[in-house]
Amino acid sequence: VCSGDATCLAAADVITTNLRGTNELLDEAARMRILRKSRDYRADLTAELAKRYAVLAAELVLARSGGDDAAAIDQLCTARDREIRACEPGATACLASVPWSRCVAMLVWFVGGKTQ
Repeated sequence: VCSGDATCLAAADVITTNLRGTNELLDEAARMRILRKSRDYRADLTAELAKRYAVLAAELVLARSGGDDAAAIDQLCTARDREIRACEPGATACLASVPWSRCVAMLVWFVGGKTQ
């Protein structure tokens, strides 16, 4: 689809990483809760994922020490990738450990999507 377009390939990478990471960010119990309560599963799933993305974006703002956006995102995601983080079941204001690539994709998706 991208036919060698570098911008398209980068966007496709972010989209694919986020779509494939849904099960990591929301465990089966959380997805089942959404399914039972929801009239529009996709919309409610997207809203729940946005909460997780917002937690990570808040971490970025708090950790930011200047510099450009890409460097700040790389620094935060590198530090997060080196830590083991766990969340209590059902905790919505907690984001467990995520690999660097998923962390970057989440921030690009959430922050980049809000500014355009």
